[in-house]
Amino acid sequence: MLKLCSFIEISPLTKKETDLAFKTKNPDFEDALQYFSAMSVDCDYIITRDPKHFKYSTKPVMSGEEFLNLYNENL
Repeated sequence: MLKLCSFIEISPLTKKETDLAFKTKNPDFEDALQYFSAMSVDCDYIITRDPKHFKYSTKPVMSGEEFLNLYNENL
């Protein structure tokens, strides 16, 4: 867990991100909150078990397994 925390950032969830989530076309409010929170810190990737709710993402969307494979390839 310590290694994971060395390269991730916890993004904020403020009124701004919440307002954007209410206005989005995303059918899943919680996923919209996660998306706009991640966008607020200019994330590199969206990592999720439910990629269909991130079809409007401007960032690459992948599963946790896909991300770990990508990360290990770049070590």
